[in-house]
Amino acid sequence: MRPTMMLRLGYIQRGHIGTLTAVFSLQFLVLLPLLCYTMPFSFYFKLTTRRTDASKQAVLLNRERVKRARSYFENLSTDNSRHYTSLLEKGNQVFLAVAVLTVNRPRSGDGNRTMGYLVQSATALDKFAKSREFMGKTFVFICNVDVKPLSHKDAGDLKRYLPFTERYGSSDFHPGDFHVPNNKTVTYGQLFHEDVYEKETYDYMYCMRVAQSLRPRYILMVEDDAVAHPDLAPVLHYTLGNHFGSNTDMIQQNKSFAYLKLYYPQRWQGFAFEMIRLLELCSISCIGGGCFVFVMYVLTFVVKGRLMGNKLYGRYFLMGMLFLMLTAMAVGRQNVLELRRVSKYLYQFRPSPGCCTQAMLYPTHMVRPLVSHLAAAPPGTHTDLIIYNFTRTTGTPAFQLEPNLFYHVGMYTSLKIGNKRPDEFLFHL
Repeated sequence: MRPTMMLRLGYIQRGHIGTLTAVFSLQFLVLLPLLCYTMPFSFYFKLTTRRTDASKQAVLLNRERVKRARSYFENLSTDNSRHYTSLLEKGNQVFLAVAVLTVNRPRSGDGNRTMGYLVQSATALDKFAKSREFMGKTFVFICNVDVKPLSHKDAGDLKRYLPFTERYGSSDFHPGDFHVPNNKTVTYGQLFHEDVYEKETYDYMYCMRVAQSLRPRYILMVEDDAVAHPDLAPVLHYTLGNHFGSNTDMIQQNKSFAYLKLYYPQRWQGFAFEMIRLLELCSISCIGGGCFVFVMYVLTFVVKGRLMGNKLYGRYFLMGMLFLMLTAMAVGRQNVLELRRVSKYLYQFRPSPGCCTQAMLYPTHMVRPLVSHLAAAPPGTHTDLIIYNFTRTTGTPAFQLEPNLFYHVGMYTSLKIGNKRPDEFLFHL
């Protein structure tokens, strides 16, 4: 009986080799190429898309977003700013103050036309402030830190709709001078910087101090090239209520943290040789293994009335693991993360890396020690590294949400000239 059983098992195994070959070929040579060739960060996108073509597409998408954003404000009453100032006039406690840091970014070769980053960011945040979760408790303002504020046309146009402050100009409100540990008084409006990174740090400090003057529970610092995802309101409301024990009903928070990062460059969010991401890939693979075993069980026992041996189940489990592992790697972790947007409960909450500062949420009580730390840092140090050093020095935990709750639209940076990699700018809102 044993030789007969071995032959039968061997027949079943050999019979499925052709099926497995067909499944793998269909997946990786037909289906994934068709689905992923336009999907940034996937293997097939990198294989089929030239960087110049991707850059042109990113510029076109940016123009479409700018057109829609400007149309949003054109159809908005100029009395819209009263929505924010009424919070202060009525004496309401501001739960969340949102500062949009901005400088003029003229298009390369054309000093009059801009890339329209600020208007995109302001539109998304205005919608966020009017969401069901944050309506009536969120104060959004433009923080113009350009040395020549009148040259920043986009910021000037938005004065009719949003409160504003200018570090080197007029303001609806502004912070007073303050002292740092070296007994130096910081007077923002009179301070000029030879080093661009030092100016960036002091700009950040200024806008943070303005937000602090509103006495909110939390401060959201957003750079003008970061655009909020539509999921920002429900996910942030859930995160504050469940991870930090604080929600928009003003319940006192009971978990101390330095900041919550809401954006991290997608180019660094792929699969890598890090323990957390390797475990994540292994977990995804196990799902594939389980699915393969289930399918083989249905095909052999339920349909044909046969039963495979345990060794064959193990082999099919390994084949399933390999199948889904290769699929996930071909699609790219960045795109796999998008599946978590199905529900606010599926967003991943994890310790924060050092880079970057496009969108950061701070508890207000962290502003004073953080600003002092920023002011004491040596010139030339990047702001994000100083902030990360603050968490290491004080031992205060910092966190990150994945997938990102902000998109990055700034192909042109305010610190250096030139295009960035276009992959992370190819998205639709």
